[in-house]
Amino acid sequence: MSSSNNWIWIDDSTQTTDPEIVFFRKSIKLSEKPSQALIKVTADSRYRLFINGKAVCNGPRKGDDKIWFYDKIDIRSFLQEGENTFAAIVLHFPPILEKGNRSIWRKETPGFSLSGKINEEDFNTDATWKAYRASHIKIHGNCPDTNRVFMQEIATSLASLQGWKENGYNDSFWHTTKKYRAISNSSLSPAFQKERPIPFLYETEKRFKGIFDIVKGNHTIEEWNQMLLMDKKITIPAHSEEIVEIENDVLTNGYLQLQLINGENSTITILQSEGYAQKEQIHGSYLKGNRLDKETGFLVGSEHIYTVSGYGNDRQTEYYEPFWFNTFRFIRLSIQTKDTPCTIQNFSYRETGYPLHIQTKVETSDTSLQEIWNISENSLRACMQETYVDCPFYEQLQYAMDTRSEILYTYASSADDRLARAAIDDFSRSQRADGLINACYPAYKPNVIPSFSIYFILMLHDHMMYFGDKKFLRKYLPNIQRILEFFEDKLNEEHLVGFIPNSQFGQAYWCFIDWANGWDVGVPTATKFGPSTMDSLLYCYGLQKAAEIAEYLGYKGMEKEYRECAKLIQKAIRTSCMCENGMIMDGPNYLSFSQHVQVFSILTNTLSKEEGRKALEYTLLHEEIPQCTVASAFYLFRAIELVDLYEYSDSLWNKWRNMLKNNLTTCVESDGSYARSDCHAWGALALYELPSAILGIRPAKPGYTALHFSPNPGKLSWAKGQVITPKGIIFASWHKENGILQKDIQMCNGIELEN
Repeated sequence: MSSSNNWIWIDDSTQTTDPEIVFFRKSIKLSEKPSQALIKVTADSRYRLFINGKAVCNGPRKGDDKIWFYDKIDIRSFLQEGENTFAAIVLHFPPILEKGNRSIWRKETPGFSLSGKINEEDFNTDATWKAYRASHIKIHGNCPDTNRVFMQEIATSLASLQGWKENGYNDSFWHTTKKYRAISNSSLSPAFQKERPIPFLYETEKRFKGIFDIVKGNHTIEEWNQMLLMDKKITIPAHSEEIVEIENDVLTNGYLQLQLINGENSTITILQSEGYAQKEQIHGSYLKGNRLDKETGFLVGSEHIYTVSGYGNDRQTEYYEPFWFNTFRFIRLSIQTKDTPCTIQNFSYRETGYPLHIQTKVETSDTSLQEIWNISENSLRACMQETYVDCPFYEQLQYAMDTRSEILYTYASSADDRLARAAIDDFSRSQRADGLINACYPAYKPNVIPSFSIYFILMLHDHMMYFGDKKFLRKYLPNIQRILEFFEDKLNEEHLVGFIPNSQFGQAYWCFIDWANGWDVGVPTATKFGPSTMDSLLYCYGLQKAAEIAEYLGYKGMEKEYRECAKLIQKAIRTSCMCENGMIMDGPNYLSFSQHVQVFSILTNTLSKEEGRKALEYTLLHEEIPQCTVASAFYLFRAIELVDLYEYSDSLWNKWRNMLKNNLTTCVESDGSYARSDCHAWGALALYELPSAILGIRPAKPGYTALHFSPNPGKLSWAKGQVITPKGIIFASWHKENGILQKDIQMCNGIELEN
């Protein structure tokens, strides 16, 4: 099954510094349907594999210059007696940052590799395969909003390629392939290849909800919907233009599919959009209100532009599917015909994503929380792909702060840690010489946010509490040590984390904390005048969680060292940053306050419960103070819980109720001044809050060997539900009776109830 010597590429002299797509195919004959057929397949940079015209899989899972992933799959169900055709579409990005997807690694030398056995016979990519350079498909990133994804297309189809994935196709005009031992970088040698650590993404056939608006054209909404929903054709006359805007039930990820008849040289533009935006802009992004406001709003997004070849007919349509999936709530479909009419037989999509199986279900006396749960679930699903992503529409990058929250929401709703394990391993490989991890990874560009390295430690602590896998934790203990050493090296004479060079001033790091109003690009204003208290608090928080991990693993000396260091930082913050009013300032030299500093002062026990309650309540009542946005809401909710202010949670949920009022189906990136993305799963807070804080079920000891049943009613009168854990499902309920909380719980084996 080794693929060290079966990398192939098209054998022609074309040289390009642009993304390129190459088709590969080979036909074989089998005397009978095989009883054994296991292959592994990979490519630089991406592939889609077909057998006998049927889609098999796509990949590889995103890797980097240290590990290249391959996919292993049993293909027996795709094979048949007689002729069998293997076909692959391979996309290669050049090793130029601006000409590729930021989250997909690439080498100078492209390649496709397939190896395995069918029955006892070796079957590998070699010089007998044929190849065709698909110059009729241009991949670009010309849309500024989505240039990090870099998967837009200007494309057409060729009649000569019709049926190329199937048996009986004449590929005599295709090129031969060349074989070489390995791609130029040694990281692709067998020792550094690794099998896909997560399941394949699912693909499910779906239809759009229907026409939302007709911008231009003579067909009615009913006629268009008959095509979209009822398999009836619609024909656009010659020399005409029609533009329709199509709505989906929810914002989702999917492979767009278009089937056409005739229409030679017609131009079809497919714009994907999260929702209707307004013309006003802030920080370069359009303002958004009601996402269904087609009267004053307009759809904004990136486009595929497709030129129709016109060879499609009633027996076999012309088919167009962009290589990469798209994210959309709305599609604007524009058709401009030339000399012949263009008939659309089908326009649909295949929904795709990580196979998340949510088993937690919670009901409360506040029905709006169920609606918030729904948009939270939609958000998490859209942001779970081969990695967790910050946003599926704009970047598709796995950021550490986002990922820590998304992992917790996954644990609480599904008890699935497969994608979490892969994410933790990704970030560990990104660690730099200074000890910090890359803020987003896999990524073909450095992006370092010092605080995000602390969230990596929190990821490991969360995994400890839910799964208790000591072997897994030990593997990443050196990462924890080096992260903490970075901050230790920055300690000043007062034992605070000193000034960290900020990219705001053209220096090394982006010191992002949150998109809070009043802060420039998410960075506390205090950084302009010296050290930021948030850096010391986050370091302290990381030390405390690292100490708990060290204790669990039996490293008593390390545990003691980290706890003592955390105490020194707590003392330093109280000495240098505590104001006479009892609140913690944003910096030792900056008399200003933020909600974030009070929140993390509570989470680190730097403030006592009574001190924290007073300081946090002050920020809750004074909105002119920089507030935690959706990005930091998880930490705000933990703080109000710790200081018995959970009744404020009802008003805090208004951020999400406003999303519902604005007809969102997912959670926004921020409720602050920067609200670019309509889908950021760090806002899927309800998936954790309802089962873990409101119903009150969460791990009390590592490995979920014990749980806390400690509800936080706030203003609710009852809650009930089931909570999935790594050991099974817990059923619980509570209600208020004469002002007293009545609780009931049904435990599962292997978990104790902690008082």
